[in-house]
Amino acid sequence: MKYAQLDSTGAFDKRIDEHDHIVWDATHFCKANQLTVDEALQFKVVAVVQSDLPAYDPVLQGIREAAPVEVDGVWTQAWEVYPLPLADQQANQRSIILTDIRNLEAQVTGRRIREALATGDTSFIADIEAKIAVLRALI
Repeated sequence: MKYAQLDSTGAFDKRIDEHDHIVWDATHFCKANQLTVDEALQFKVVAVVQSDLPAYDPVLQGIREAAPVEVDGVWTQAWEVYPLPLADQQANQRSIILTDIRNLEAQVTGRRIREALATGDTSFIADIEAKIAVLRALI
């Protein structure tokens, strides 16, 4: 469970993990998940309901947890989707292309090569090579 501590106006102040201590003086503290209802009210600690990640493109975008927001009286986990730096986007795209090339190369097995040589039909291998050439041109 995640928690948030609110400021004196009731706005979000900071995130609190369930095992983080809420300190109310030099000798008294309690973990957020052990606060009584009255203590939680006194120290403005609220439970934060987890939410699913929003849709995003992991090749072009990153995602990080944002400050929770109050939705219909319930503090809810929020997410921020942001554009990745161009260099990261390009590295992600290159990684996908290289994985595609490796997957295509894995289809050309020794058995496939022997079959192509035995039958004289090398169209499968030529097709794979053409696909790999297109992908290599992209990187």
